Amino acid sequence: MRYKLICSNKDGSFTIREEEIEKLMEASKKNQPAIFREGAVLNWNMFAGLVPDKERNQAIFEAKKYGSKFPETSPFAKLLSPKMTMLPKREPK
Repeated sequence: MRYKLICSNKDGSFTIREEEIEKLMEASKKNQPAIFREGAVLNWNMFAGLVPDKERNQAIFEAKKYGSKFPETSPFAKLLSPKMTMLPKREPK
């Protein structure tokens, strides 16, 4: 099962796995930053709650229903996204 970690800022929310909940609770109690598979929480004052991620759970169910595997998000997806600017290629001198 997947859960949506809700943050008070619009773009801060992300999905965590069931096995990451213990890590979330430990970091929250100690008020320390935590890095998860799909995101990170640096400031626990921004944490608003944890709810089931209906969209992700439905997508996983649909994939299993039709016999395909749900493509998991890469932990590096944000770094490799096209929104990130790449360094220009250097021309040899």
